[in-house]
Order: sequence, then structure tokens, then C-alpha cells
Amino acid sequence: MSGGIGVDVSEGARELVDLSAESVSMLGEHMRQIGEIIENSTQPPRAGAPRSTARKVFDKLDLYKAYCADVARRKLEIEKKQREDFERITAWRKECGTEGSTLVEEMEILYNKVRELKHIIEEEQAKLEAERQRVAELIAKCERKDRKMSELAHLVVAKKELLRTNAHRTASVSSWLQCTIDNIKFKFKADQERERNRIEHHQRLRKAAAERRLKGITRERERRLLQQSFLAFQEETVECREARMKEELRKRYDDKILILEAQLAQALGDEERAKALINEQVRRIEEEKRKAKESERAMREAQKDARAARAERDKALKQRDEARAAKAEADRLRAIAERERDDALADAADANARSEEYKRAMAKAEEAQRALEDLMRKKNKKIGSLQRMLAELGAESDSDAPPDERPPAFFVNESGEKVPRARTRKERMCMAYREAESARWELRLGMAAMVDKEVATKKTMEQLVTELQTSQREVKEVRWAHKVLHEDMEALAEAQRA
Repeated sequence: MSGGIGVDVSEGARELVDLSAESVSMLGEHMRQIGEIIENSTQPPRAGAPRSTARKVFDKLDLYKAYCADVARRKLEIEKKQREDFERITAWRKECGTEGSTLVEEMEILYNKVRELKHIIEEEQAKLEAERQRVAELIAKCERKDRKMSELAHLVVAKKELLRTNAHRTASVSSWLQCTIDNIKFKFKADQERERNRIEHHQRLRKAAAERRLKGITRERERRLLQQSFLAFQEETVECREARMKEELRKRYDDKILILEAQLAQALGDEERAKALINEQVRRIEEEKRKAKESERAMREAQKDARAARAERDKALKQRDEARAAKAEADRLRAIAERERDDALADAADANARSEEYKRAMAKAEEAQRALEDLMRKKNKKIGSLQRMLAELGAESDSDAPPDERPPAFFVNESGEKVPRARTRKERMCMAYREAESARWELRLGMAAMVDKEVATKKTMEQLVTELQTSQREVKEVRWAHKVLHEDMEALAEAQRA
């Protein structure tokens, strides 16, 4: 709720009326004082008087001007306070949604809000009644379920007692089954750990290979950069490009200066100076031509030497290739001879090894056959014993291990189909107990949710009632403010008319 509640909008008007009345009263007092001064004055003024009548009137006028300035300051403060009060009440009206509405429209808006809140309260009451009926139905269901659970509990207790008496007789079989299952679990976990270690090892190998490859690429880039830098340095050192460019620029600058001086001499009429400069230009041109011819001749000689060097290089490369081909042919022939010799020796050793291996395999197969025959006799004897024990004990010989450590609910038969495992009576009882316990907890959670919802509904209704009462008080406050403001405005108008 905004700060517009409790603002007395008529206070500024009353202060203005009081200030106007006070200023009018002070004006009358000032006029009375001026009248007394004029009444007590004498014309002409008495000799030796400390202040004249005009001086006294002027002093009173200064005092009245100072009072008028203070009244103007207080009036500005009151008007500023009225503007702030108006802005606050305008903001409050905007927040309430009644900006620009009359008092009747505001009352209609508030009545619409009251009707809407009343409709919401009726809907919440209907929902509450429906929830109460649902709670009653659920309580009845819970009672029936508790009776059923009590019967099941008696059955479970009797079954547990029966199982306790049978546990001593089936202790040996249960222990053997537990050890077998633990061994299977241990092997399964060991296989998983080995596979995980192998994957981590391959991941580390791939990471190391990638890092080596990245380092190799980085080194190759740095090597190429250094080669390019060194090659550029060599070219600059051997060919002296910078020096030649500087010399070329210097010659161009000298030629340009010489041409400009000749043009300047011709413009000034100095024929001798112009002729000397032209002769200097001609001499430089002839010198450049001579140097160009010498460089061309040197280039032709260098090209001739380069062609001769290339021919010698090609001849040397050809001789090298012929020598390499001859060496490769000799190596090939020698490798063929060595391979034939090794093949002969390997065939002889392989024949001897196969004969020895055959003898060992034959002896090992005979021993394995005897061991398998003994194992089959033992297994058949144990299977017969277990089948006899299971036939005697029935389906109640299952493991008492936790649910997550029991055999899976499905198994794959010989044809490869996924078939559900037959549930024993003990497992069915455990499943029924867990389902009943889950239902009991769900019922408790549902009842807690309904209680929370009822509390939230009650709190919402209280908040709606509080907001309705607040809105009614605001309407009363606005009506009172309008009434006081109207009375103050009428009083101010009468005071101004007077």
C-alpha cells in the first residue's frame, strides 16, 4: 500500500487560510501603528526630537516588508507541501486504479472488488467442502486398508516364524548360494574395473599422443619461421638490397636536383650554368649506360657459368642415381639370398617344434579329458543333491539378501528369449508389504498437502478480509478528505470575498 493513506490534503489549505488571516491581521496592526505615529506627530516637527515622523514611518515600513517576505516564504513552503501531497495522493489513486474517477465511480470499483472477492471466497469454501469430503472418504479407505494391513501383518509374522524355523535347516545351502553370488559379483566388478582402467589408459595414451603432435606442430612452425627469418637476413646481407635502394634513391634525388637547377638557370638566363648542368646530365646518362652494359655483360657471364654449373650438377646427380640403383639391386639380391636361407632354417625349426607340440598337446588332451570326466561326475552328483534339496525345501529356499543383491527379475532362456523369473511366495509378500508401506506414506503426504492447502486458503481469506477492511477505511478517509477540503475551500472563498 502506498504512502497516500493518512495524508490530510486539506491541511495545506487550512495553513494558507491561517496565513492569509494572519497577514490581513498584521496589515491592520501595521496600519494602526502608522495611524498612531501620524496622530502623535506635530507639524512642524519639534526641535531636538530623536526621530522624525517620516523616519518612524520608514522604520515601520521596513519591518512590514520583512514580515511580508517571511509570509511569502511560508506561502511558498505551504504550496510546495500541497503539491507533494497532491502527487502522493495521485500516485495512491493510480495504484488503487481509481485515477481520473469520481467518487461514485470509485465506489463502484470498490463494490466490484468486494463482489469479486466474495465470489472467490465462495469458490474457496466450495473447494474446502469438497476437500473435506475427500478427506473423509480417504480416512474410510485408510481404515479399511489398515484392517487389511493388520491381517497381512499377522500372516507376515507367521511366515517369518516359519522361515526362522527353516533357516537352520537351509543354512548350508543358503551359505553356498551366497558365496556363489558373491563370487559372481566380485568377478563382474573386477571385469568392470579392468575395462574402466583400460579405457583410462587409452585415454591417457591418446592425450599424450595429441600433446606430442601439438608440440611437434609448434616446433615445426617455429623452425619454419626461423628459416624464413634467417633466409631473409642472408638475402639482405648478400644482396645488400637496402644499400642498393639507398643508392638508387640518392641518384634519383641528385638527378632531380640537377634537372631543377638546369631549369632554374635557363629561367634566369644563365646560359653557361645551364649548359654545364646539361653536360653533367649527359655525362651521368652515359655513365649509367656504361654501367648497364657492364652489368649486362656480367649477367651473361654469370648465366653462362650457371648453365655450366647446372650441367655439371645434372651429370653428378645422374651418376649418383645410377650408383644408388646399382647398390639397391645388390641389396635386393643379398636380401633374397638371406631370406631364402632364413626360410629354410625356419622350416626345419618349425617342423621340429610342431612335432614336439603335437606330443605335448596329445598328453595334455588326455589329461584334460580325464579331469573333465572327474569334474562331470562331481557336477552330476552335486546337481542331483541340489535338485533333491530344492524339491524338499520348495520355493522358500531363496536368499535373504537385500532386494538390490537378489537375482534379476528376468532371465534369458536357451532360445534367447527374455522370460520373467517366477516369484516366490516370500517375494510376493515383501512386494505387498512395500506397496502397502508406499501407499501409507502417500496417504500421509496427501493429508499433509490438504492441511497445508486448507491453512493457505484460510490465510488467503484473512488477507482478503484485511484488504477489504483497508479499502473501506481508505474510502472513508478519501470521503473525509474531500469533505474537509470542500469546507476549507468554501471558507477560503468567503475569506477572500470578505
